[in-house]
Amino acid sequence: MTEWKVYLKGKHIVSIFYDGKLSADDIRKRLIEYRHYDSRIVVKKATRNDWVGSLDVLPLEFGDIEL
Repeated sequence: MTEWKVYLKGKHIVSIFYDGKLSADDIRKRLIEYRHYDSRIVVKKATRNDWVGSLDVLPLEFGDIEL
């Protein structure tokens, strides 16, 4: 499972977990197209130093999206 951090205007807005072989750019494009996120978002893979302990976590499931 890979954790992706989503930022807008430099502020962390949500963490997404996805178990697949998509790049940060792929995740970004799908969030914009299918979830209607602002096109200015930046998606980065979380580092080991990141800690997810807040309620801003969104499980990302592409089951209903043709990849």
